Amino acid sequence: MVGTGFIELLDLFERDEGTGALTFVEIQQDGVDGLDGLGGVIHLAMSPDDIHLYARSFFDNALAVFERDPATGSLTFVDLHRDGTWGVDSLGGGAAVLVSRWGSHVYTGANLDNAVNVFAFVPEPSFDPLLMTGAVFLLTICRKRTGA
Repeated sequence: MVGTGFIELLDLFERDEGTGALTFVEIQQDGVDGLDGLGGVIHLAMSPDDIHLYARSFFDNALAVFERDPATGSLTFVDLHRDGTWGVDSLGGGAAVLVSRWGSHVYTGANLDNAVNVFAFVPEPSFDPLLMTGAVFLLTICRKRTGA
């Protein structure tokens, strides 16, 4: 959402564990190279395995999903869940995003919709059970409105 007056990008840095010094890695910017959903990013959460980063936006009413390369730290935009698309509802006005202890669920609030959304990791269909552990997609499984 261009023109909101808010920064719509993620700056990524690598931290030297010995000195604490930061080194620039990359920028992920809303509207560049097909990236969407960072309009007014309000909260970030990393999966327990450090493979997925979730960005919750206020103005885009969305949850953007990135995959993180463990070797370089760089991010690849993989999915977007926006209010009113693909059966997703009640993401109006971003709030915090949290990932469950085992990484199987992602929880996010919606200030404008007075709601909490729950997303679950579901394995991609495969005939090989060993392959099912590596590929996942997010599916909205429930939501609860609070208040009237």
